[in-house]
Amino acid sequence: MMRILVLVLLLAQLEAAQSQFFHADVGTINERPAIGGGYRLHKGYNGCDLSAKVCPKISSSVQGLYLFYPMKGGLFLGAGPGYTTDRENMPERGAAIVNGVLGYQRSDKWFLQFENSTFIKQPDFLDRSFQSLSLGLAF
Repeated sequence: MMRILVLVLLLAQLEAAQSQFFHADVGTINERPAIGGGYRLHKGYNGCDLSAKVCPKISSSVQGLYLFYPMKGGLFLGAGPGYTTDRENMPERGAAIVNGVLGYQRSDKWFLQFENSTFIKQPDFLDRSFQSLSLGLAF
């Protein structure tokens, strides 16, 4: 259901987005280096982002975020569903997560964001949540 909601938000924004771009990002996931990429749309106070991240040989995640820009740009906050895998701790399966994000976006050039991801159903052997920091560059 959450995937459908994210897709509807994305399609609604596609029609008349004032800002839309592909992005590549570098950062950390729980203090491990990570790389990623995605697609971001922004119009007025609203935006959405579909992206994926990878910690080589360790973990990967995909997410869809709804973004709210209180000043129609610059500072943003958002939330959305995601799915993650961790080859060290969950070798046979992944887990659904909920993401919260706070960041700053400079027009269509770059963004910096902090994310907190929480497992919907916590595996017994993992922490309840994990954090990541990303610097995204548009292309």
